[in-house]
Amino acid sequence: MKYELKHIELDNPIVVFDLETTGLSVTTARVVEIAMIKILPDGYVEEDMYTTIINPQIHIPEDASKVHGLSDKDVKDAPKFAEVAPEILAFLSGCHIGGYNILRYDLPILKEEFMRHCRVTLSLGEDTVILDGLKIFRHFEPYTLQRALSYYCGKELEEAHEAIADAQATADVLLAQIDRYRGDCTSLQEFDRLVRGNQVDRDGQVRWSDEGKLVLTFGKHSGRPLWELPRDYLKWLLDNTVIRDSKIKDILRRVLRGVEPPTREEYV
Repeated sequence: MKYELKHIELDNPIVVFDLETTGLSVTTARVVEIAMIKILPDGYVEEDMYTTIINPQIHIPEDASKVHGLSDKDVKDAPKFAEVAPEILAFLSGCHIGGYNILRYDLPILKEEFMRHCRVTLSLGEDTVILDGLKIFRHFEPYTLQRALSYYCGKELEEAHEAIADAQATADVLLAQIDRYRGDCTSLQEFDRLVRGNQVDRDGQVRWSDEGKLVLTFGKHSGRPLWELPRDYLKWLLDNTVIRDSKIKDILRRVLRGVEPPTREEYV
């Protein structure tokens, strides 16, 4: 395969890579698969593309398996990260780096894995170029209301930043989105879950962790599963009406009685 490089010359190859992982947290997610493609300065792709499945040595949550299709069974006989780390370093050596959302996701996770398993800092040279396709896309194609109106409705936004014009344009966009994605989201509640993501309650005081556990999002125990909160802190949350969502309050009361919180699959 050859890429036609029309307007730029490469001084070094570019390695474009992608990771599949156990979750979304850059500090706790483990790599379960890595794929790397090397584009040479003449535009040709090196024949020996690198790809391997990796045993993360932890359970792969069901939500992650739904994304990449890999389960604990698929990776049980795969090499561990430390075993393939030298091959990854060798493939990256002397190359620029490319990917999609790698600055916020893939690259930090890869660095964490090298430190976790090899006690090695994955340091890129001062002259190493990092090309993040998502960053470039957002810079040149910003997600503005004007762009959304053009994309979804084929209209131009007149009198932008006048409240009534923006409200009307937003209504047009939302209704067009509901119509376009009706096969994926068949109710407003499904759109609501899509928008809120891991957020559980309306106030965002509790969210789902990558492991499917309910965790607190504020205070000195932020990021800690509800099941692991000290009893006196649980009582304080309830007695001072800090938690406003009635369903979360009920879960906290049950935790005080020794009942574990529901998993994401059990939560209704």
